[in-house]
Amino acid sequence: DFYSNILGMEQVAVGEDMVCVRYTGNVVEDEVDGKKRSVGGVSITLVFTTLPTTADEGGEKVELDHGTFFDHFAVDTSSLDVAKGILKETGKEDCVFMEPTEMFGATLMGLMDPNGYKVYLVERKEM
Repeated sequence: DFYSNILGMEQVAVGEDMVCVRYTGNVVEDEVDGKKRSVGGVSITLVFTTLPTTADEGGEKVELDHGTFFDHFAVDTSSLDVAKGILKETGKEDCVFMEPTEMFGATLMGLMDPNGYKVYLVERKEM
């Protein structure tokens, strides 16, 4: 829900114990040479698997361990104002942990996914 409805990623595979979402940017045809190119960011694929649990048998639910992998990732957006509007419309404003802030020559807004991972939306300045 967060990755599909908030970040606009497409659900490309669903299994009994996993879900795969993908962002591929916008594919456009070049007016000069007719070749198709991806614009609007780098393609990214995320695969989420479920954790083993004994909750079905009355046991304890296994907590997510973030481990020592990634701390955050960043996604390009053309407008943080539009993104904030979508968050407000969908009632997901509580996932914002950092309001739009100027940083590294861009404006960033920090979101926290339902599992506690940080996702930064990045709006770059037009040059």
